[in-house]
Amino acid sequence: MKRNLFCLSTIVILLTLFIMLSVNVLNGNLAAWNDSVYIQVSAWINPILTNIMIFLNYIGKWFVYLIIAFLFLVIPRTRKKIGIPVTFVVFASIALNYVLKLFFAIERPDNYRIVSASGYGHPSAHAMITTAFVGICLFLFLRNTNNKLLKIIVSALSIIFILLMGFSRIYLGVHTPTDIIAGYLAGVFVVVSSVIFLYNLKPLQSLKL
Repeated sequence: MKRNLFCLSTIVILLTLFIMLSVNVLNGNLAAWNDSVYIQVSAWINPILTNIMIFLNYIGKWFVYLIIAFLFLVIPRTRKKIGIPVTFVVFASIALNYVLKLFFAIERPDNYRIVSASGYGHPSAHAMITTAFVGICLFLFLRNTNNKLLKIIVSALSIIFILLMGFSRIYLGVHTPTDIIAGYLAGVFVVVSSVIFLYNLKPLQSLKL
């Protein structure tokens, strides 16, 4: 009961923050802040870091996570405990991101782009789907692991990876910081909502995920 209340409270907070952020972006209230952050990030641009950011750009594409999810799904040993929840979250995050981008219709930044990108920018698909994928994988890992040190290490690495993915999108000039933050908020929303749906609804409890 307490866990469900915590999850529901988290969802309300995430929705509130996402709506407040998106409204301010639409009103142009955060344009100056977005520009100032990009100026600071662009000062880091160099050939070595650019190659790393481009690599992150490729591994953070939605179909990469979808392929990994399907692999978990087709392997009998991982199908139920990992495949079903991971695939559900990846599909949910891809679908929701598509809807949100069409709804807000916020253009990508006009900064110099190191890589090409099309479509609307808010929220960032890379940030949102990465957060959702890594988030559900981390949840499953923490749920099935008792080693405290290992939990701390994996959690820290997961957060670092998510942050790097967001940083790479700003660095490459294809997203604003607010696109990234919105992606993070939406990604966490998908994870928390999916956990409630998959692990607390009685019709699904018979699956014993």
